[in-house]
Amino acid sequence: MKKYPKTYGLWHHRKWCILTAVNLENTQEVKKKGAILAFEMKLCEQFLAKDERNFHVWNYRGWLTDTIKRTDIPFVEKELEFIESKLSQNFSNFSAIYNKGKNTVHLTKLKVDKLLSQPEETQLTEAEQHLAREYFRFDVPLDFIRTELESVKTGLYMQSKEEPMWLYQKWLLNKMAPIRIQGLVNFGEKDEQVVICIVFSSKIKNLKESNLLVFADKNLIPREIQKVGKTNYSYLWLCKIQKSALEEATDLKMKFVNDVEIATTIPQLKKIFENPVEDYNGKRFVDPTSYEFKLTKNVSIYFRRKCETELPFLMLVEELADAELNNVKEIIEMEPENSFAQAQFVFLQEEFLSNPSDDAQELAHELKQTQEIIDSFNTVISKKPRHFERISNMAKIYDLKYQLLLKLLGKADEEKLKAQLADKTLSQLDLGRILHLLLLNHVYTAKESDVYHLLKEYFNIA
Repeated sequence: MKKYPKTYGLWHHRKWCILTAVNLENTQEVKKKGAILAFEMKLCEQFLAKDERNFHVWNYRGWLTDTIKRTDIPFVEKELEFIESKLSQNFSNFSAIYNKGKNTVHLTKLKVDKLLSQPEETQLTEAEQHLAREYFRFDVPLDFIRTELESVKTGLYMQSKEEPMWLYQKWLLNKMAPIRIQGLVNFGEKDEQVVICIVFSSKIKNLKESNLLVFADKNLIPREIQKVGKTNYSYLWLCKIQKSALEEATDLKMKFVNDVEIATTIPQLKKIFENPVEDYNGKRFVDPTSYEFKLTKNVSIYFRRKCETELPFLMLVEELADAELNNVKEIIEMEPENSFAQAQFVFLQEEFLSNPSDDAQELAHELKQTQEIIDSFNTVISKKPRHFERISNMAKIYDLKYQLLLKLLGKADEEKLKAQLADKTLSQLDLGRILHLLLLNHVYTAKESDVYHLLKEYFNIA
């Protein structure tokens, strides 16, 4: 190993040796236990002192932590201290950054699991309730994300062409990017029910009636929830409401919730953690604000996000996202050809961009944002990046979105829009992905829309 420290086979064989030795060690006297792990961790430190970026050693060290001391909180805390010492020497050490994120998530989980393992009658303090909510929403404390984003900002300005810092920034931002309702499609009436298709910002599972609240004139009304598609996760879910419940209503609202905000006891928190709404990356943080919507004859559905209560954590998320967007813009101004910055700009716009509106001023602002995203895509595409085809397809989607926005403003090139909607390559993309970016209420959900019929045909919805 001294001669070939970057050989996969040697490190894999060492894992087998250690597992065998630990099994033997566990049969010996208590005072001898832990000696093997201590020796191995020291060995890793020696290798990393010679080459701090050797990912074979980092992977092996991570395996030791996960396999042998996975439930030991002090051990994980000590490991994070070691990682910090390495990052203080080189803050763009990707292996150290990756392990810092992974261990912080794991440490937070251990602390929350310890809280929830107490007797059910135990009274949780405000700080303990806060920790459980933060883990449920973000996997890590929000203060950790804020502190780390400040560190990343410094790193990006110093080494803006180093990919590790961009990846870490994206990881942190992704933790606080909520699952949102991106659009509503009216599928009409069936069996005295109004069928509304809800488009989410990512594929989710476990959506239940208790997670999707519908109010008619402030009264909670019954609804049925049904997933669209055959897989466990879907962008699209159907909400079926009795027609009679909506007929006389003048104020319709929909609210998407994971009820961690109102859980204060151990039994309540346990229940919420058992089967929450989450996306395919395990994200459970949903945008808890309300959506006003209207059913009209000429337009399938008009909807608009409405923040009725100022939730401190949600305000902080939006504040942090805005700050990072401005930081990325500054780097782009200084380095227009920086493809990492351009890609991050697109990511931020996708994850935190507001939902569409029928207000002309807001539409004009969104048109400007969309043009900026298209410009960023063109810059990235000119560099012939990895995943060129996927990025080119995404650029097509934003080009189409731009034309749809122009149509809302009465400025569309109708021939160009018609050609874009007829583009067969779009129908081969994930339709949920298209919809959650393009579902602009007055155009894209209109029943004469080509995409509306494509959606119904694709998912075999009657």
